[in-house]
Amino acid sequence: MDELIAAIHQKTIEMSQAINQEKVELFIRLLDERNQLMNQADSMKAGLPGYEYTQAAKQLLKKTLLLDQEMAPYLEEQLDRAKTLLQQHKKNKQVSKKYLPYVRQTNGAFIDSKK
Repeated sequence: MDELIAAIHQKTIEMSQAINQEKVELFIRLLDERNQLMNQADSMKAGLPGYEYTQAAKQLLKKTLLLDQEMAPYLEEQLDRAKTLLQQHKKNKQVSKKYLPYVRQTNGAFIDSKK
């Protein structure tokens, strides 16, 4: 169990480094790997009723939690930025769709009825 917790902590450190270097694809891959390790630890703990973490494991889990909390505000900021950009793109697309149908007309005539 201690090996899994150490691996989870190491993945969290690598995730923090990936975020600092703005390597999003690497961060997502590491997040998936860490999630798999956490699932393994949960299933292992469920198989051992009354299991208590060792003191070293508890310390690593606290450090991991602190690293995770340090990354959270930056990730939320980036998520908000992405949402804003998507909304802006959607609005631009709607505006351009209102004008594009007139551009698509390649033949025909415009007749002004006012004199």
